[in-house]
Amino acid sequence: MSLDIQKHLKSYLPQLSEQALFAFYEFKDDVIPSFLSEGNRFSLLLFVRPDNWDSLAEK
Repeated sequence: MSLDIQKHLKSYLPQLSEQALFAFYEFKDDVIPSFLSEGNRFSLLLFVRPDNWDSLAEK
């Protein structure tokens, strides 16, 4: 993976993480898939609900 692509992917991670967090609050699934495409490159990220989600969600 080129440095340019890595830089772009890093710039998208905060938004993807925020969307995954929202999904954990709204859905019961323990794994949230996130599909990212940029040009002719595709990434699949899997966000896994933490084991201590219940204590985190109460805060």
